[in-house]
Amino acid sequence: MSYTEPVGHKSMLRDEVRNRCYRAALSRLLTPDSVVLDLGAGTGILGLMAASLGAARVYQVEPATPLEVSMELAEANGLGDKIVPLAGRIEEVELPEQVDVILSVFTGNFLLDEDLLPSLFYARDRHLKPGGVLLPERARMWCAPVAMPGFYADMIDCWLDDQFGLSHAELRKYAVNTVYHQHFDLHPHELLAAPAMLQTIDFNLADEASCRASLQFRLNESAGIHGFLGWFDMQLDKNWLGTGPADEPTHWSQVFLPVDPVLRLEAGTLLALEIDRPEFGEWSWRWEHGDQSAQHSVFLSRPFTPAALGRRAEGYQPQLSGQGEMAKWVLRHMDGSRTVADLAAGLVRDLGHPNPRQAETFVRHLIDGFGE
Repeated sequence: MSYTEPVGHKSMLRDEVRNRCYRAALSRLLTPDSVVLDLGAGTGILGLMAASLGAARVYQVEPATPLEVSMELAEANGLGDKIVPLAGRIEEVELPEQVDVILSVFTGNFLLDEDLLPSLFYARDRHLKPGGVLLPERARMWCAPVAMPGFYADMIDCWLDDQFGLSHAELRKYAVNTVYHQHFDLHPHELLAAPAMLQTIDFNLADEASCRASLQFRLNESAGIHGFLGWFDMQLDKNWLGTGPADEPTHWSQVFLPVDPVLRLEAGTLLALEIDRPEFGEWSWRWEHGDQSAQHSVFLSRPFTPAALGRRAEGYQPQLSGQGEMAKWVLRHMDGSRTVADLAAGLVRDLGHPNPRQAETFVRHLIDGFGE
């Protein structure tokens, strides 16, 4: 379900653990003069909390979810006079003043997923007053080797089972390079070493959201290692909110990074792990034990033809496809002088679109993304 749909925010709106921590931090920090930026407001739950706790003004910046939703909630709760909705990404909107507090939930699963933190850093540098506060203000990433035979069998070794006399074994190589997002407190698992911290990111100072870390784990028992479990925690004023399998469940899930083959190691053994994810990039992980090692990457979780690989190169010189030419035509003529019907008819007449009704849907999609 998309974030453009109000009910798509249910898991966050009803996340009592998360929202309780944000509320506790806000209750300690806000004054009657506080101006707040609710960054990526969604349906506005955190901004409404700030307003209800006495903030003077709350700017709600949101690019996807219709801001009418948050304003309906604000009016229903008697807070409409404190909420200022701004539709768009933070890089696209203008705030009339600097703010005392920036609220955000720009921490994806395993912290870096969704690549939202660069927008938080932009908002911090452009809109936060000197001495202002970020909520959250820092985060830590954690990882540990895990035994999880049932999940591994269901998600990876399942491809080795023929079905109706047909083999799917070729798909297993993609499965072992996939990052799995689940609430693993719901799956039988056992951490086989003390969790190690990959890194800490101080949101007050950071200018990049990437990860490159090398860890060593000493196994606390003899077992089969099926992969590594990852999660993060974050600081909200005085408290830390964790998203690991032993923490109170939140809407954030943990991640599972599988290994292949399954490692059978003895207690006391050292196991090395390197994890890398560039900003706006993909996860890769490499484990090593003695003369054994293997490299995994999300890049390898899908097939690529030589032509597709060539299109990813920095020196590639792209050309518009037929769909691209149609989008270009619509955007060029979307100047306020033509109706949706006119634009759709133009696609059919001038660019040979084969279906008038599909042409109209195509135009409306472009309006949703680029029109006003």
